[in-house]
Amino acid sequence: MASAFEALAVIKYYELRNDRVLVIVPKKLRENWTIYTINDKRNLLATDRFNYDVLNHTDMTRIRGMSGEINLDTLTIARSRKHIEKYYDIAEIGEFPERLKPVNIKEDIDLEGGFPALREINRTIRRLNLSAYSPLKYVKIEKREEYSRKYDVTVKSGSVFKQVDREQSLIHLMRVNLLKRMESSTNSFALTLEKLLATVDALLEKIENHDDTVAQDLNIEDIEIDSPDFEALLIGNKIKVLLKDIDQIHWKQDLEDDRIKLAELLQDARGITAERDAKLHHLKAIISHKCAHPLNVLT
Repeated sequence: MASAFEALAVIKYYELRNDRVLVIVPKKLRENWTIYTINDKRNLLATDRFNYDVLNHTDMTRIRGMSGEINLDTLTIARSRKHIEKYYDIAEIGEFPERLKPVNIKEDIDLEGGFPALREINRTIRRLNLSAYSPLKYVKIEKREEYSRKYDVTVKSGSVFKQVDREQSLIHLMRVNLLKRMESSTNSFALTLEKLLATVDALLEKIENHDDTVAQDLNIEDIEIDSPDFEALLIGNKIKVLLKDIDQIHWKQDLEDDRIKLAELLQDARGITAERDAKLHHLKAIISHKCAHPLNVLT
């Protein structure tokens, strides 16, 4: 009985995760397990409201029909290749097809050769400031202590986790992500560039329309940064900065520099149409070959 309750505890764990549970038991024990899923005086755990399904061991040899209320055209039991090779008669069911090793294909980007060399694209990406995502870097010197108290975190070891350092780590990851997007496809690369460019344009517009004479007495430590009352005065997502506290001249220069580089990258990426996309042409050829030769046969 103890082992049954242990099993029920495991079942309840997965049910609480919203997973479906199937219990497979000997036929003579089926009623012992279904009792915990119904409203019955013999069910000691009725308040736990178990909702698992129960099948007999012998049901596993059938591929159709009903077992209680369960339709067997709708039940699939996942088994690994090693499990099948160990416990099934391979001579009767047939061997698995041989797994081919992954093939790495290095393809040019542009069939017409007009896209810049990857080393040039990489150089441009590495030179991006991505200033839109590092506003703390541009906070005026006399205001930095306030933002440090607001956002920096002291961990258990006593060291300080600085948000400025976090921003720089984020920028590094974004540069890597840009390269990965280009590796995926020029269209994915272009979509990401468009998003970054839109963010830069929105910030440049906000700087242009910002009135520095408004709310000069506000302090980042004293305001509710999520309040809509201060939305026009703040920039950033989770980490927000008052526009009046930023060196706007320096920040604007770096934003405009980013805008020029992003626009150039986007122009190059958008020039690669479907007709010129070398990777797309190669992918179509691979899919066509697979349709004509669906089985993995070594040649």
